[in-house]
Amino acid sequence: MEKFEGYYEYDEVYYGMLNSYEMVVYNVHLSDILVRDVEFFIHDITKPITVDVVDDLIQYFEDMEDYEKCKILLEKRKEYDTI
Repeated sequence: MEKFEGYYEYDEVYYGMLNSYEMVVYNVHLSDILVRDVEFFIHDITKPITVDVVDDLIQYFEDMEDYEKCKILLEKRKEYDTI
């Protein structure tokens, strides 16, 4: 796997998932994430988060066997069903 600025490609996906997760679950503002060293996202940060983004997060964390995050995301998903 090719290294990119100190991170491997799978790290970009992982951090993108975590950053998007924080935005969905904790309503972390983009400006708070952009001051970090790792600014990857799985969604278009110029657009509102959709139920598809939440579904992608659920699938990723299910594959990672992080069921606590899945449980939280499933609850949050209900909010996005009405959007």
